[in-house]
Order: sequence, then structure tokens, then C-alpha cells
Amino acid sequence: MKDNIYLDVLNFENLEKVRIWRNENTGKGILRTPYPLTTDMQQKFFDDVINNRNSNSRYWGIFLKTYDNDDHLIHVFIGYTGLDKIEWENGIAEIGLMISHEYIGLGYGSKALSLVLNEAFNNMRLQNIYGECYKCNPNIEFWEKMIEKYKGYKTTLPARKYFDGSFFDSMYFNFNYYNFRI
Repeated sequence: MKDNIYLDVLNFENLEKVRIWRNENTGKGILRTPYPLTTDMQQKFFDDVINNRNSNSRYWGIFLKTYDNDDHLIHVFIGYTGLDKIEWENGIAEIGLMISHEYIGLGYGSKALSLVLNEAFNNMRLQNIYGECYKCNPNIEFWEKMIEKYKGYKTTLPARKYFDGSFFDSMYFNFNYYNFRI
């Protein structure tokens, strides 16, 4: 079933689900944005970034092809991914990835990462995709595995996140086109 996921257009209804998922994680030290997002804030992001072809960002919905109880094919929105801060002249972008909590740990994040890296490297002609994960984020193990899988690079940045009365380091990482092809 893991091969039945694909990237597609991210509409506002999907983005509203993402907003709810994000707000559920507010206050857990996972996100850069430490406050809940409103529907109006999400609408502005949708209008200014997602729907703006001149934006330096590209986002996709992550969808799962599956079957309902009546054996009808359905497409379920399970997450989103994107490339932000795209610098076309330097061939770099920052990655973002969020999977609905009910689909975490089933291999969909790994497959989605493969799809977005393929999009970045083979369709958008980017050379390096970077990201950051705070050490207080329970998903850091996922990124560690993906860095190893794709022969990425990583380093630790000290005291990057203040959460729950303490500073936490972050893992800054990079995936390179030449290692992805191997």
C-alpha cells in the first residue's frame, strides 16, 4: 500500500486540515511557529504562496489511493510537503513535510520524501534540499533515517529552539542531487 501514495494539487480544504494538525502540535516544541494559526492566516498563506505561481515556494498534497468498504477506489489526503525559500539561481530550497498523525509510522513519510526529492532534483533541477529538525521533536528519528538512506549531510546547531523552559539544539540537514541519484 505504501506505493499507492502520490503528490497532487493542494487545495484550501486540504490546507485547512493541515492548519488543524499544526494547531494540535502547537506548544509541543515541534514547529517553528509557536502559536496557533487562524483560518484567515491560512487563507492568506494559500493566496500568497500556494496559489501564486511567482512564489518562491512549491507545495503539494500527499494522497493515498485506497479502497472504501464497498471496494471503491478513494483518494485520501494524508499530509503535505513542500519546498520553500527556493533560490533558483543557487539550486537550493528548504523542505517541509507533515503527515497526519494517524498515518505516521506506516512508511508514507519516507515515500513522500522520495517523491518530493524526485520532484526537486529531476523536475525542478535543484541541487540541494535542506531542512532543520529540533532535537525536542519526536520525529527526529525519521529525519535521521532519511539522511542515512539518501546519503545526506547533517550538523548540529546549538540552542535553536526555546521550549518548555529550555533551549534545544537542532539537526540541520541537506540532501544533494548527486547522492539522490545513486
